[in-house]
Amino acid sequence: MIMVIILAVLLILLTAFCVLLWKKQERPDNAPQGYVVIPCSDKTEQLELTVRSAYWGEMLESSDRRRTVLIVLDRAGENEFTARRLEAELSGVEAVDISALRDRISRDRI
Repeated sequence: MIMVIILAVLLILLTAFCVLLWKKQERPDNAPQGYVVIPCSDKTEQLELTVRSAYWGEMLESSDRRRTVLIVLDRAGENEFTARRLEAELSGVEAVDISALRDRISRDRI
């Protein structure tokens, strides 16, 4: 009997912890939007699929909570062409070289 009570209490505590953790993951309404950062190098596979997935994930959010999708280019080779094409095709997607990433992020904070 005591074992059942202990298991019930542990289950209640675990459920409460999971609920609190889930609420902590949600972005509050007044929080800054932030970015979805997708690294891109010459070895990156399925770049277009990854970017489109992130893009549509953000499009499902309300317009005031959408984040910018940043494709960070680091010696991207042929993937740079794909990144630039996606940048031109999808609004809210930007391709940025890794050397200019700091300037791009600080531009929005000022």
